[in-house]
Order: sequence, then structure tokens, then C-alpha cells
Amino acid sequence: KQSNRNTAQAMKDLFGIEISHTQIANYCEYGASFSALFNAHAPFNPSQNLVADETYIKINGKRHYVWIIYDRDKETVVSYHISDTRDTKACITAIVKAINKYSELPKELNFASDAYTAYPLALQYIAKEYNIKINHSSVKGLKIQANEDSDTRIAKQQIERLNRTFKESYRITTGYGTIKGAIASFELWMLYYNYLRIKGDSVINSLEFIDKRNNVSNLLCQ
Repeated sequence: KQSNRNTAQAMKDLFGIEISHTQIANYCEYGASFSALFNAHAPFNPSQNLVADETYIKINGKRHYVWIIYDRDKETVVSYHISDTRDTKACITAIVKAINKYSELPKELNFASDAYTAYPLALQYIAKEYNIKINHSSVKGLKIQANEDSDTRIAKQQIERLNRTFKESYRITTGYGTIKGAIASFELWMLYYNYLRIKGDSVINSLEFIDKRNNVSNLLCQ
């Protein structure tokens, strides 16, 4: 959650290592490339309970949207998509990326979201194209409404907390210069959130599938 300049200064003050903020940025870019491959190919199979939300970021001063699909049961980011429009096409793209994570196409999905109109339209397309029964539930706004589904509200609160966690790391950037930079940043954050984040006494997802017998290059080249 530190800027590149602050990180470079910390490396000097704490470890006596002279490194420029530009070198820090280059290391982050390399790490993001690895993270993207890892996020795409790690052996994670989502549950049938997904929730989606979108949050805005700035790229080159213009508003863009990060669409996030989250696994409620496994507390893991399944997929994301960054777009310059908040429309059905972008929503479909994010959901298709999530569908592609399943080792076997599910016959049924429980999908929670807010009441934004892109979601039912996108899910209608997904249900038809992939022959999946989708049970969609939605809630409106941040406040509890009368007669709303309590489980859907809980799901929405889960992904709102996730968005706040992401925004903590985003806030120090004051926005990205390019779409490439935005993607690199999210890939790094996604790797942290899914595999390095501590909850209780352990990480959310185990990395035991990587061991001395498993060449990482083989994992990434699948």
C-alpha cells in the first residue's frame, strides 16, 4: 500500500539497498505478468454461489469500471474485467471469464448482484449461450429494504467489503496512467487477495500445489 517512491526509500532506510522508484515499478510490472498467468491457471474451481459488483477507477483521468465476480463460499475473486463503459457487454465479459474457470460447466448457478440493469440482461445471455440455469437475486442500494432477500443482502455486503479492500490499494495511486497499468495492478492485488491474505491463522487458499516436484513454468504454460 506504499507508493513506488516510498517503497524505494524504505528499502534504503531499512535494508541499505539503493533502488530507484523506476526499478520498483519495473519489478512490479514483471510481478504482474507472473501474477496474471498464476491467476489464470491456478487450480481453483469455483462454487455455485457467485456475487458480482462493479467499482470505478480513473485511467488517464477518465472513469473506468472494474467488474468483479466473487465466490461467496470460497471467499475468492473468480474473475474481473476493466472497461471504459458500464454496459451489458462489459458485464457479460466478466461473467464469461468466471464461467471459464470451472473445470466442468455447472448446470446451475446462484448469482447475486445489485439492481443494475446490466446484470439480468447479461445473465439471460449467459443462460442461453451456456445452457445454465441461473438463479438471479438482487438488492437495491446500500440500505436494507423492506421485503428484500436477506441472503442476497449479505452477499452484497461481502463484495462491498472486498471493493473497499481493493480501493485501499488503489487510493494511493490517485489513478492509473494506462489500461495496462490498471490491469497489472489488479492482477497483483488479486494474487494477494486470493492466495496471500491471512484470515485467522491461515491463508484463504493453499499454495500446496506448488512444491519442489512442480515446475512453476509448467503451471504457467498450461
